[in-house]
Amino acid sequence: MGLNSALLTGVSGIKVNTLGMEVSGDNIANVNTLGFKRSSAAFEDVLSRSLVGAGGFSQVGLGSQLTKVEQNFDQGSLTATNVPTDLAFTGNGFFVVEGVKNGTYGLYYTRVGNFRLDKDGYLTDPSGLKVQ
Repeated sequence: MGLNSALLTGVSGIKVNTLGMEVSGDNIANVNTLGFKRSSAAFEDVLSRSLVGAGGFSQVGLGSQLTKVEQNFDQGSLTATNVPTDLAFTGNGFFVVEGVKNGTYGLYYTRVGNFRLDKDGYLTDPSGLKVQ
């Protein structure tokens, strides 16, 4: 392996570890956010080079990359409140809310169930999106 390949392999490792730390940092920053689901980073080799030497055949990696950030949707713990409009469910699924979010009207999905009744009697999330 040449010097250039060795340096590029090292740089790709530093970049990938930085991305992994960003995912971990996001998990830590949002640990107390309602409905937050942790993420984990998945990595893989970029390429490999086949080498044949006295010891036989072997492969040497030429770096790594972040393949994807996976969301963990395992069931979290439920906390009881004294608010009758606070909702939760166990298992898979999302609450569907409708309205304008970030300037765009549409249907949105959330795991957070801290709903309230608006002035018209609609069940809404804290940003005013109506539960469907």
